[in-house]
Amino acid sequence: MARLALAAALLFAAATLVVLLVLSGRDEEGPPAVPAVPEGTTRGAPAPPIAGAEAPPEPAARTELGGSLPDAAPEGARQPGPVPGTTVVVVHGRVLDVNGEPLAGVPVASGAAPRRPLAETDAEGRFAVELPLIGGQGELTVIAGRYAAVRDCQVRAEESGLEAILVAAAAIDLGGLVVDAGGVAVAGAGVTIAFHYDDLHGFPLPLDRSLSPRWLWMAWDVTTDGEGRFRIERAPSVPEATIQAHHDQQGYAQLPLPATSRQDLLFTLTRRPGPPGRIEGVVLLPDGTPAAGATVACGSLATTSGPDGRFSFSLGREVPEELALSASAEGHGTVVRPRFGVLVREWWPDPPPPATLVLGVAPLEIAGRVEDAEGQPLANWRVYLHDETRLDETTVARIAEKLAGGQIESTTDGEGAFRLTGLLDRDYVLRAYDPRTLLSVQSPPIRAGTPDARIVVPAGGTMDLLRGVVVARDRSAVAGVRVRVEMVRREFSPRTQFFVTGAEAFTDEQGTFVLRDVPRTMVGLEVSGPRIMPLRRPVDPAGATGPLVIEVARRCHFRLHPRGSPSAEARIELLDARNEALLLYRFDAGTWRAASQPDLAEAATGVHSVAEDAVTLRVLRRTGQSAPWEETSRRPIVLDPNRVNEIEVELP
Repeated sequence: MARLALAAALLFAAATLVVLLVLSGRDEEGPPAVPAVPEGTTRGAPAPPIAGAEAPPEPAARTELGGSLPDAAPEGARQPGPVPGTTVVVVHGRVLDVNGEPLAGVPVASGAAPRRPLAETDAEGRFAVELPLIGGQGELTVIAGRYAAVRDCQVRAEESGLEAILVAAAAIDLGGLVVDAGGVAVAGAGVTIAFHYDDLHGFPLPLDRSLSPRWLWMAWDVTTDGEGRFRIERAPSVPEATIQAHHDQQGYAQLPLPATSRQDLLFTLTRRPGPPGRIEGVVLLPDGTPAAGATVACGSLATTSGPDGRFSFSLGREVPEELALSASAEGHGTVVRPRFGVLVREWWPDPPPPATLVLGVAPLEIAGRVEDAEGQPLANWRVYLHDETRLDETTVARIAEKLAGGQIESTTDGEGAFRLTGLLDRDYVLRAYDPRTLLSVQSPPIRAGTPDARIVVPAGGTMDLLRGVVVARDRSAVAGVRVRVEMVRREFSPRTQFFVTGAEAFTDEQGTFVLRDVPRTMVGLEVSGPRIMPLRRPVDPAGATGPLVIEVARRCHFRLHPRGSPSAEARIELLDARNEALLLYRFDAGTWRAASQPDLAEAATGVHSVAEDAVTLRVLRRTGQSAPWEETSRRPIVLDPNRVNEIEVELP
């Protein structure tokens, strides 16, 4: 069930929302272009290609399908069939192995189906392809042949002149057997190849626009058959990767990913160590009889009550105090025991007393209408619970109102009507917004069961035009930067937020942009580009009297080279001129990792990014887990945004 919960969380996050993890000190993950950066952080005019990432020919003009294409396309490149609304760009790039060495004769294709070869790499790993973009965006990948994709490359229309870097490795076929601790074959165990772009320790170039080859995810995540056997075809041989087997009841096992094809892999599952965290209890209907088949959830884990209403499962991990226990069944109100984790921790290592969960009567609803200041209905507005009942603040997978099949968001019809279901017997705050402009309004508390709620949108909530200019530190104009309106759609914790995005514009050669119908409140601007550090800033509710000036910082790439063996007991910081620590990033096209004070052992792998403001390298160390971090050295640094900077670090 835990795997199902994880899959549900991933699908939920993949919809149209973007996750923001606001960082506080250590290592966090999230999507690109979202961290809150102090005002005044920006980048300079478009920089030359990074040294080592060889400059491609002049960017090809964007050409509509059916038009003539530049001669730079290689012989044999296939002309895609006309697709309405599709734009074709010519993309130049290279295919490299995990150490940055060129790979010849590798077929390159679009990441979108049907993934037919567009070109093959030459002796230096180079290619040029005509890539159809849908909605201004596409992907390139490696298919067939002797190699398997490790990292694909995202291509946007406004970035098509940048060199595309694809990473591939020798393709291997794997197979084997999964058994339990007693040697008995385990059917239904998951077998997964696991690696992250952080695992490409020796790769010498930035992978800021790279993606996991999503079309291969299913091929790398299989399930054992009735005899406990599995087979994975065309996996990439990545030295730092692992292959893992896991089963909810039988446990977990991990092996290094083999360098060559093998069919004799053997996984012996063992349970991961951890506190017992066992939970037992019974679910009852409102009349006191057992509730068979009820869903019982605790955080991201779930089980089903038996014919006698009883349930039990083990958390198998450290239990946070905020963990809630809930039970739900169709046609009945969900029952929630908030902060059940406190009880589990108090009784540890023994299990807490059995829990009795009594389901409520039929769940409640809120129905109503969204209208403007003159009482006219507003169609196609989104209405949702702003304060849904969350069962675990550490995950985004469990919401009490949804467990019983409730509908916690709705789109208004032509009469402005909406309906939310599966509600508990309490007050709720609703939020409504226009998905076109992101204009939004928040309701006062409304009692569940209300049949005629009214949400009124005041007049004058948007600015007709928002003009602005993006400039660098030296006040020069910055072209090709995306400025996008965004709104916090849901906040699960101060560190985890989901965003919905609205109108966007790209700066021209003068760095200017224009956005229309921008809401005055509850939105911000996301500023991003391949050569700048991401920036978020609020919108002035009063509206600017002149163009909004946004200053950005150029993105500098660097690699660390410690003299000696780095340790987790050593950390580094990069400081600006005000002696303030900057965030150090690892970007790709879909996520980012960032930390202001990473372990030196981790920071010494791969290529990182930092704002051009970095002027000082600081090394810290501690002598034990409880000892304070102390500075051991600092020295000035000068970073060049046009190349990968190599920085030597003296270990303490």
